[in-house]
Amino acid sequence: MSRRMHDYPVSDLLYGPYRYDRFDPVLIRGYLDQLVPRTFIWCWSGPSLKPMQPKPITRWNILWHPTGPLLTAWIYPPQSRLLHLPLPNPLHPDGS
Repeated sequence: MSRRMHDYPVSDLLYGPYRYDRFDPVLIRGYLDQLVPRTFIWCWSGPSLKPMQPKPITRWNILWHPTGPLLTAWIYPPQSRLLHLPLPNPLHPDGS
């Protein structure tokens, strides 16, 4: 917090870089449009992984792996009968 004291008024210290004084739908839509599966990065980490690059500072291994089949299965999931809504009830007046 003390590093921000020269950049923001005291009333804005806690949320200074995150404050938005105006709503910009074009800016927000631009960010949301980037949240698509093709820009997705999948990262596994854990002490038991064999890393491609060792990370001595954290002592955790990080594995970057191509996500081809996994990403395809996520974008186009297999259809399951268990995940469908039931058919309308013909005996109920409004069909539900």
